[in-house]
This record gives sequence, structure tokens and C-alpha cells, in this order.
Amino acid sequence: MGSIPQWLSNQARSRSVTDRELEILGGLLKKQSNAEMAAEMFISVRTVESHVSSLLSKFGEPGRAALIKSLEELAPEQGLTPSMPAPLARQARSNRFLGRVAELQLLREDWRRTLQGSERLSMLSGEAGIGKSRLAAQYAAEVFNTGATVLYGGFHEDISAPYEAVAEAVTPYLRDLSISDLQESLGTLLDDLGLIVPNLKHHRSEPDADRMVDGGVGRHRLTEAVRILLQRLTGTRPVLLVLDDLHWASRPALGLLHRLLVKGELGRIHVLLTYRYAELGSDLSSFISDTYRGLAATRIEMSGLSVTESLALIHSFNKDAEDPPESRWLNVYAETKGNPFFLTEAVRADFGARKSVTGTGSVPLGVAELVSHRVRKLDSGDRALLEAAAVLGNQFDVDCLSRVADCEDHRVISMTERAAAMGLVYDNKEPSSAYVREEPDRCTFAHEIVRKAILSHVSPARRRRIHAAAAAALQDETIGGPNRADEIARHTVEAGVASNPEQVPFLVMAGRSALASGAFQDAYDFFDQARQYGARTDAVSWSEITFQMGVALRGLGRWDDALECWRESLDASSDSGDLHSVARTCEAASYNAMWAIRMEEAVQLAQYGVDLLRGSEGRELGRLFGHLAIAQGWSGDYVRSSRCIAAEHGIATTLGDRALKAHALGASTIQLTAFSEHSRAIQNAKAALRDLRDADDRWMLSSVMGYLQFALVGTGRFEEARALRNEVSTLADRGGNFGALLQKNRIDALLAFYEFGDMQAFALYAESDLELCRAVGTGLEAMSYGYLGTALFYSGDMSSALTHFEEASRLEKRTAMTGWGAGLLFELLAYQGNRTESLKMLDEYRWLMPAGNQANTCGSWFWMLAVAEGLFVLGEHEQAAQLYENIVDFSRRTGVVCMEFVDGRLVERSAGIAALAAERWDEAERHFLSAIDIADRLPHIIEAAHSRRFFGLMLYSRGAPGDIAQGTTYLTEAHEAYERLSMTHHAKICQDAVTERAASGTSF
Repeated sequence: MGSIPQWLSNQARSRSVTDRELEILGGLLKKQSNAEMAAEMFISVRTVESHVSSLLSKFGEPGRAALIKSLEELAPEQGLTPSMPAPLARQARSNRFLGRVAELQLLREDWRRTLQGSERLSMLSGEAGIGKSRLAAQYAAEVFNTGATVLYGGFHEDISAPYEAVAEAVTPYLRDLSISDLQESLGTLLDDLGLIVPNLKHHRSEPDADRMVDGGVGRHRLTEAVRILLQRLTGTRPVLLVLDDLHWASRPALGLLHRLLVKGELGRIHVLLTYRYAELGSDLSSFISDTYRGLAATRIEMSGLSVTESLALIHSFNKDAEDPPESRWLNVYAETKGNPFFLTEAVRADFGARKSVTGTGSVPLGVAELVSHRVRKLDSGDRALLEAAAVLGNQFDVDCLSRVADCEDHRVISMTERAAAMGLVYDNKEPSSAYVREEPDRCTFAHEIVRKAILSHVSPARRRRIHAAAAAALQDETIGGPNRADEIARHTVEAGVASNPEQVPFLVMAGRSALASGAFQDAYDFFDQARQYGARTDAVSWSEITFQMGVALRGLGRWDDALECWRESLDASSDSGDLHSVARTCEAASYNAMWAIRMEEAVQLAQYGVDLLRGSEGRELGRLFGHLAIAQGWSGDYVRSSRCIAAEHGIATTLGDRALKAHALGASTIQLTAFSEHSRAIQNAKAALRDLRDADDRWMLSSVMGYLQFALVGTGRFEEARALRNEVSTLADRGGNFGALLQKNRIDALLAFYEFGDMQAFALYAESDLELCRAVGTGLEAMSYGYLGTALFYSGDMSSALTHFEEASRLEKRTAMTGWGAGLLFELLAYQGNRTESLKMLDEYRWLMPAGNQANTCGSWFWMLAVAEGLFVLGEHEQAAQLYENIVDFSRRTGVVCMEFVDGRLVERSAGIAALAAERWDEAERHFLSAIDIADRLPHIIEAAHSRRFFGLMLYSRGAPGDIAQGTTYLTEAHEAYERLSMTHHAKICQDAVTERAASGTSF
């Protein structure tokens, strides 16, 4: 057939056109007949006809002539096919693109509206290095590949030409137009355009005074010239205009943009602006406010990558290299908070340390330069204050800094305000919420790596003096006093005041201070020194140091090492009879062992502590009962875990201890989630949050909120779950709770998957999730493989999906989660038509089927829903029908709407399938209509397609008057949705069902 034009290949790819169909498209463009194409491709005419029919469906055209006309309209205009703008092309190739699913979907929605004839404006904001330009480039590449026109212009800090970005954007297209064409379109306005486009200068006459750009008339004429040029471009095909770094735009340029956008009349254009919110000047602030009021703009504020996305980005740089331990990369993530530029600079510095790419200390050169550039904008007095603040720590106290710097409070506050405007620090009140305790008059550096970059400019001698001054200042009752002994000790150690023989108590307190501020590596170093200096003769001190070292290791993601430390601490505490330390150590070790899916060990550790403390009826025993309940619950033992919750609650009531009661409610939340008892879990979590916050129990608070997110998603309250993400991140980061971070990241990925159905993005997430599980030793790799398999199954790669589901099932241990991987595997085998293996597996896992009218594990509930669908697909309708009452009971008992831990399948759809199998038509119709309503409302795009497919099949089976036509409508809607999602296997199921019904001769 000859070579296929790139624009045609791009159009075909966006519509899931096969390679053979692409060849047919090429033949249609050449106006070849079916017989000519068949002869050229050595296939039958009937096959060509079949491909043409498929293409008509994919392009949404009624006939062959309409399809050819549509293709001709999509074809690029000759002479106006410049390449992708070089800055965007470089960005798109710069590194692996990760995450940003929700942001991309918002931009794609704006592009869809642009194609419908609507002028659209989107604004991307964020700090330096957060990935605004990279996201813009990724989106631009997608748009360019559809054959659209992409314009790009960037503003620069030190360029005096006010309209540089606009000129840069239009110049490539002006080169392809003759002067006569331009004069025909612009007339005398060509002279005005030549004022900002240098290579048009020789085409224009000398302008008169009112034509100068800085005059009112001149600005108006220039606006008209740009508007007419853009109209010419949008008249040919849709246009994306990307204007980068708007924070450096001049007032005249902002005025031009505002006049263009507010007036409209530009045609099919999407204008995408990027800017740093930390450098928002008054002119830009006014522009954004005025433009946003005048237009329905999409505003997207970008944050850092998640920990899983960060790990994936890190590993994409040098996959073959011998990487440092994962804990090293987790520490890099903690220092950078997922800022892609900071991450990449840190990785390049690590992989290429011998090439002198790092600056002073451990700060990568690129980061040091960026931070220095920002800091230089402060005056010398502010710089000195900021450097002193960097010495004090990642968080610093305004009162303490005032005393150390010997200046008035208002000077320090003014400095922090200016530094905050540059994105260097933030007031601790900013990220606080109803669940996070505020710390008045304290500030935090935006990134630890930023603090280190600033700290690199402070000499060791000056650092020691600042630490000594801080230690002295904090001893003042008006600033600190005894309640800040740990901080005083840290500054004392850093000042070098304490001598080695006396240093162990100071090192321990310094380590505790570092833990409180989330500086886990510093804390580990302090405790490690204390262990080296301290003799093991004092079992109590040794136990304390070793326990705290385990906490620091946990914060670094080294959970196995933390468990080992806690075992040593437990041995020392037991030998000394220190029951308080025993309780604390058993509690931490049990919870960590549970996250490592070492359930038997988790139960044993908590039980050991309970047995030692039994009879004391104190707070320590109560908390241990709570953690024993968590371990037992996620081991699948509902009865014993409920008794332990009751025991903790009883002790709390006896003591009148609100904090302990909140801990019991939090433990109950985590325990109930293991059994999908989400309605009660949500109720208990919300009752516990305030008191957990007041008790400053960050670890338990972040853990409870992580499980609360899953329960909210499971009950269909997606927006409430999203609203918790920032609070969970703040708490989990500060406490080093990687379990809560893992949960938050999974919720983010699942919600994006449900809403947008982006298989590739979900598969990438699953890979990075697997890396994180291995990094911190959570033992949850089975679910990562389940996510990977789901993305592949939906993409139609059944063979690869089978491999991943088999691995997910193999890795499942006997816990409350057992059934997730097995259910996915069973269902896939059924869809493959593997009756023998499916039924063999059903018999093997018969013990897992939930019992009626009682609590069952979340894994067994999922297994039941997967079995119902698999049995129906296999044609085992009688067995599927037997599950109906249990499915209805599950929904009624738990309040679960969708199975949030895995693929978010709707319980109503599963109930409809079982009712369909039983030919209980009215119940089936009610369940399917409810599922469709829920899926559309959440939204859950994949479940919306599944629910329509099964409802269509139900209508075909019932065959009442009007059912066939209505069933065809639902199956067609499902088919179209599957096609948009590139779910080819599922799309074929719908198509085959409609075709088979049509072939049967039944009237529609």
C-alpha cells in the first residue's frame, strides 16, 4: 500500500485502529475500490468490506464517502506542517513521564471542547521544578500527534523584548507563508506584526507614531494582527498555544493576552499558560484574577510526585546500574517531597558523583544553583536570617530565631513572609487541617534539600555558634524551658559543647528531637553514636536507645532493620523488668510485623506484651489490646479481635482516658476494614480523629486516616476520600508512616483509574507500587501484581495478565486479604474459557466462600463477587444464582458500594449478575440500573461500561417487549466506552452479542 502518512497513523492510533485497518485507510484516501485494495493486500473483498465497516464505526461516520471526506479534512494543509516546537519536543524526550493522570485528563477535556469549537484556557501553576513544562510537553505531544497545530513561546527573566513569547510562537508559521498571503490576511496590520517579529522587519514600511507598540493605538493594532493570524491558523485546524513561564511576562504582554482571550473570536484554540505561584507579581496576579473572571478557565495547581512515582522516576535513570539501597532513595524522596527536578538532580548526582555534578556537601549542583538564584533576591539581612534558620533545623521557631539573631520579631516575620513568597519556607499553619495540630509561630522549609542548599553557605564555625545560641535561648522559660529539653540537647550536641563521656544522654535527646521533626536520618545518626559511646551495662538505657533507633529506621523505610532493633530492645527491657518499655516495643513491633504481612509474628509480639502486663489495667495494656486486635483482625479472626477491642475500650472507660478511648476506636477502624465493615469503620474513625489529634498520636492518626480513605472509597464517598489526601501526606511524612503513605498513593491511583480508565498510567503506577513494597518490606506485593494484571486484562493482553494474576495468587498469605489475587485469577480463567482450571480452582478455594449473616474477611467477599461473574461467564448459571442472597446480605451489612482494594467493582453489578443467572428479572434490572447510576455518579468509567454490558445481556435474555432494542442500545453504549478505553477484548464481547442477536433474526 506504500508509506502511510504520519498524521494518518496518529489519527488511527487515537481510535484503536489495527495495522490492517490503517492500510485500508490509506487505500480509501487514494480512492481505491474494495477490489483494488483486496488485490493489493492479497485478501478477500469480503475482508476489506469488514474492515471498512469497522472503520466507519471507529470514526463515527455513516458511510464510505463521509469517511473519506472526514480524512481529507483531517489531512494537514500543504506547506503548513512544521514539526513539534523544539522546546516542547526536548521536554517530552527529557525523562520518563509519570503520574499526572488527573491533570492530563483535565487538559484532554479542554481539548475535546476545543475540537467542538470552543476557545479554552488552562493555567498550570506550581513551584520551580514541579513539572509544569514537562506536563505541558506531554500534553502537546498528544495533541500534535492528532495532526493539530502546536504553538510554543516562552518568557525569560532577563529578556527585555516584551512580546518575545508571542513572537516565538508565531514565527515558525510565518516562515511558511508568502508575504502576499500575509498582506492579504493582515493588510496594513502586517507592519504592526513586524514590530515584534524581527524577520518581518524588511517587509514593512516605516511606522508612524501611533503605530508604535507602546502606544494605545499600537497595542490595539498589534492585538488585532495576532488575533487575525491565530484565526487563520484555527480556520485550518485546531490549535494549541503553550506559553511557558508566564511569571516573567511583561505588563504589555499580559495586556495583549488578556485582550485576545477576553475578546475571544479566535476559533478552535486551547491556550495553556504555565507559571510559578511563588513568583506571582502584582501584574500577573491581576491578569489571572481578571482573566479567570472573564473566562471559564481550568486552573491546575501541581504538587510533587507520590513516593511510588518518585521511585519509578529514580529507577528509570539507570536501570542497569547497581543501585544504592532503597532506603537511600526513600530518604531522597523525603528530602525533595517528590519535586521532579530535585529528584532528578539528586539521582544524577548520585549516579555520576565522580563527574563533579554535586555542589557543596550532599546538595546537587542544579538544586544549589536554583536555590541560590532565589535566595539572592533577598537582601543581605534576610539572607543571614534565613541561613540561621537553616541551622536551627527543617522546622524553626520564630521566637528562637529572633533571640539567636538578636533582632526583633517583626524582622524575622517579614523575612519568613518574603521567603514564603519565593517558595522557600511555609508557615506551619498553612498545611494544617481539622486533623492536624497547628504549631503557632513555627515555619518549615519547603524541602529538606532546599534547607541543605542554604546551609551549605554557612561555615562550620558559624553553625556551631548558632547551635550554642539556640541551646541557650531555648532554656529561657519564655521560649522553651524543660519541655524542649530534646531540642536543647540536639543544639548542644551540634555545638560540640558536650564531651564524649557525658554525651550519651544528650545524643538520645537530640535523636528524639530529630524524630519529632521528621529528620529520621539525623535521628538514626544520633542514636547510632549513642550506642557506640554507651556501654551495655545499663539495660534500661540500652533498651531506650535501641528502641528509638528502630523508630528512626522505620521512618527511613527500613522495616526489617527496625524489627531487629525492637527485638533487641524487647530482650533488654524484659531482662530489666521495664514493663513500660516492653509494652511500647511490643506495640511498635507488632504493627510493623503486620505491615510486613508476618501476621503470626505480629499476633505473638502483641500477645507477649499483653501477657506480661495482664492485671495492670493501665494505658499500656489497653494500647496493646488494640494492637493485638489489629493483628488478629487482619489475620482474619473477627471474634478474638473484637474481644480485644472491647478490652481496650473497657480499660479506657475505667480510667476515664479519652486518648485511650480514641486509640481503641482507631484500632477498631483498622480491624473493621479487614472485614469490609466500612459503615462502622467510618463512624468509629470520625469519632476518634479529634482525640487522637489532641493526644498528638501521629502514627495512629495517620494510620486510621489511611484506612478511613479506603472505607470512604468503598462506600462510594470518593470526594471525602480525596479531601483527606493532604492531611494523610502531612502526618505520614512527619511520622515516617510508609504504610499510610502507601495507602494514600493507592487511593490516588485507584480513584484516577476509576475516573479516567487510563490503563497505561495504572500499569506504570502498579510497577512503582511494587517497587515501594519491596523497598519498605510491606509484604503487599500480591496487590501490586493484581493491579498490573488488571491493567493488562482490560488492555486485552490476557496472557500477561494471567502471569501476573498467578503471581498475585501465589504470593497471597492466609490473611484477611486472601481472595483478592485468587478472585482475579479465577475470573480471568473464566473469560479465557478455561473451564477445567476454573472449576478446579473453585473447588480448591471453596473454604474461602463467605458465610451468611456474619462478618467475613474483605478477601472472601471479593472472592464471592469474582466467582459470581466468572461462573456466569462460564455458563454455570445455577451456581452463580446461589450467591445472590449472600451478595445482597454483604451490601446490606457493610454498606460497601465498590470493592476499593482491588478493581472497584460495584456490588450492585455483582448482585445483578447473580440475579440474572437466577432469571430473577425484576431484581436484576433494579441492580443493574442502580449500578449504572452509581458508576456514572462516582464516576467509575469502567464499571459504567461493565454495568451496561451486563444489563444489555439481561434484556436480551428476558426478551420482553422492547427489551431487544433497549438491550442493543446498552450494549452499543458499552462497546463505545470499551473502544474509547482501548478495552478490545471487552468491546468484542459486546459486538459479538449484538451480531449474534442480529443473525438470529430476532426483531429489534
